[in-house]
Amino acid sequence: MKLDPQNAQTLVYFADLLMRTGGPEKAAELYREALARSGNSPRMQLSLAMAYIKAKRYADARKILEPVVAARAADTDATNALARILATAPDASTRDGARALQLAQTLFQTTRNPDVGQTYAMALAEAGKFAEAATLQKETMIVYEHMKAPMDKEFMVRNLERYQKQQATREGWSANDPAMEPRSPAVQLAKPKAAS
Repeated sequence: MKLDPQNAQTLVYFADLLMRTGGPEKAAELYREALARSGNSPRMQLSLAMAYIKAKRYADARKILEPVVAARAADTDATNALARILATAPDASTRDGARALQLAQTLFQTTRNPDVGQTYAMALAEAGKFAEAATLQKETMIVYEHMKAPMDKEFMVRNLERYQKQQATREGWSANDPAMEPRSPAVQLAKPKAAS
C-alpha cells in the first residue's frame, strides 16, 4: 500500500488501521506527520497521545496532552485522557495524583459522563481514597448498564477489585477501549448498520 505523503487524511486512515492491528509505534509516526500537516488539530493531537499510550510511552503522551488541555480546557477527551495518565501511568515520575484528581473531579462535575466517572475513580484511588473510588466505580458500572452502552466489564471489575483491596490501578485503558481502536469518520459512515 502506497501512501500519499502530502495527504494528511490518508496518513490518519493508515495510522488508525495500525492502531487497530497492533502497530502503535508506526501509528504514532504517521499521526505526527499528519499533525505537522494539519496544524494544531485536536483530533491529531489526541490520536498521537493515544498511540503513545498504546505503545506504553506515557510520558510522551502527557507531553502532547498538557499543552492541549492548557489551551483548550473545554476539550473533554484530552482532559480525560490526561487525567487518566496522571492517575495510572506505571512510571511514578509521569503520575500526579493530586492533579489527576482535580482534573477528573472538575470534568465529572460538569459532564457526569460514565467514561469520565471511570477516570475520576482511578484518580480517587491514586489519591488513596479507595472507598470513594470503589463506590464511584460501582455507580459508573450501573450507569453503563442502564444506558446499555458498550463497556469492558472485565476491565471495570478488575479496577473495582483493586480499589476494594486499597490498590491504585496502573491500567488506564482496556485493550478494547474505542480510543485504542480508532476509526476515522469515513470508516464509521461506511460501517454496516445493525439490523433493528
